[in-house]
Amino acid sequence: MKKSLRKTFNQLKLLNNPQQRGYELEKLIFKLLQSENLSPSPPYRQPMEQIDGLFKFEHRFYLLETKWTNPVSVSDIYIFRAKVESKFMGTAGVFISVNGYTTDTSEVLRYGRELNVILFDGEDLEFALASHCSFSTILTVKLRWAAQYGKVYYPYKHYSRLNEE
Repeated sequence: MKKSLRKTFNQLKLLNNPQQRGYELEKLIFKLLQSENLSPSPPYRQPMEQIDGLFKFEHRFYLLETKWTNPVSVSDIYIFRAKVESKFMGTAGVFISVNGYTTDTSEVLRYGRELNVILFDGEDLEFALASHCSFSTILTVKLRWAAQYGKVYYPYKHYSRLNEE
């Protein structure tokens, strides 16, 4: 399954139509979450908002936002954060931006509000699609980092390098 998902992800990199690539990315992530038994819901729309997905991890529900555009800015994450905050108490969010984030994004998100969104980038997704790793493992590392240091963005490659030493 993972091999097929990695192949699909590599094919998506070649698509020139950003909107189609985005829709296909949503499908790929749904299949990835399904393969890890995280009870995903596919993308859905309701009045005034679109949700790219939902999944359950360790007794908590997470809304999902995916982007495959330029590096995502703080304003994009604030919009998603408002969606998360409009849901049942305890719901959190996972934002996946294949092309990463603007440089100030992680630091700005730390101040003024409860931390409720974890950030993944394209390299994190590549690790999640690797045969030796999983989305759940990466999410666990990111949640611990956020709990311990108050940072919502921690590239998994840093963690994997630490464990190789």
